[in-house]
Amino acid sequence: QFIASKGANVVITGNVGPNASRTLNAAGVDVIVGVSGPIREAIERYKRGELSPTNQANVPDHFGMGGGQSASPGRGMGRGMGGGMGRDMGQGMGRGMGMGRDMGMQGGYGPNQVSSGPSPDQGLGALKEETKALRDQLNSILSRIKDLEK
Repeated sequence: QFIASKGANVVITGNVGPNASRTLNAAGVDVIVGVSGPIREAIERYKRGELSPTNQANVPDHFGMGGGQSASPGRGMGRGMGGGMGRDMGQGMGRGMGMGRDMGMQGGYGPNQVSSGPSPDQGLGALKEETKALRDQLNSILSRIKDLEK
């Protein structure tokens, strides 16, 4: 709801769950999933028409939540990764959880009802995509550290 309230019309992300997908769909925000790498590259790919929206969640509920509730909030792995595009194609709002600097921008496309989680193949694919996104993030962070040490 927050993303839609900021005027975003598309969200580009690695993964989106059913709740976010339904909410963004209802708000008319397009969702593009399975994307990783630097934000700038994702935006360029989007502008060239290389990315297509989906109306399906690609991970189950609470996919990135870790192992349940914790007495110490704020710990654990963040899943969202920065970014967002406003209606005028400028960099709009994003979520930026965890150490995210790379991919984000989630959204929906039309009404969506996801009744079950992904198949084992989809789950494996999502984990591989997450691994790639985390590697890209780590490489980006290491590169920034190297630049700052010069």
